[in-house]
Amino acid sequence: MRTVNTGGLALALATGLACGVGLPASVADSSGWALDAVAAASNDLARIESMDLSSSSLMRALVALGDAHLNALQYDEAVACYDRAVAVQGEAFQGIRGDLHPDLLQRVRLLAKIGDTHLRKGDYESAERAYVKGLKVARLGLSQTTPEVKRLRTGRAAALSRRFPREKAERLLEQLLQACEEASGAVHADVATVLNQWLMVRAVTRRLAESEDLASRLVDVRRRVYGSDHPEVAEALVRLASVFHEKGELARAEEPLEAALKIRRSAFGNDHPLTQKAKANLSRLR
Repeated sequence: MRTVNTGGLALALATGLACGVGLPASVADSSGWALDAVAAASNDLARIESMDLSSSSLMRALVALGDAHLNALQYDEAVACYDRAVAVQGEAFQGIRGDLHPDLLQRVRLLAKIGDTHLRKGDYESAERAYVKGLKVARLGLSQTTPEVKRLRTGRAAALSRRFPREKAERLLEQLLQACEEASGAVHADVATVLNQWLMVRAVTRRLAESEDLASRLVDVRRRVYGSDHPEVAEALVRLASVFHEKGELARAEEPLEAALKIRRSAFGNDHPLTQKAKANLSRLR
């Protein structure tokens, strides 16, 4: 393998995951499965809006479109859908107090989705605000042991960790990981969230070289939670490659980068910016 400019590649690997890139609707029709799903969900929403169906049908369509955008790593579009779903639900939600109520549970889930999306995007202040709002709503009738409340607390702690000094952040993430494992098991989206945030803290503090176990586990958990061809798995693979790169093991970085490129090409098509970024990283490594 030829010598490469490791500084430039390290920066590309470490920072290339912080934001999602969206595509115009006209491009999505000829792209991979993730963007095809966005197009299909958008068509379903348009059909429901044209038929003037109930607010619950509209809310479900908005959530489905938001989820499709989130799978496509289109974070701003996902938040816009979830925000609109919250507004649509507003009338049904008014006046809810006391015992567990389906509308209350749905409200909390929507706010958790908004927080999760901001967290994945890297907007930690917005994520924390959404989680805090969700926790306030949950006090109207949900216990602290409800899975949705645990999800809000996990997300908030992960968002807060990015604002702490390194040692305090790592202690918090270690405690949070243990709590998630005890509450939900070793294979769960919350565990992946904490592992991912921990790796991001390590990247900022130049400690990726000692993080191979964390990165390998993140790949494994995301594969088991989302499926092996999901874009979240591609991002985890790029994180693993960045660990190998920081360790100076460039040959080991090639395989996860190739796998990430394959996933992104399948999910987004060949011309998507994230696919092109994966190709560029692999080319620079070689």
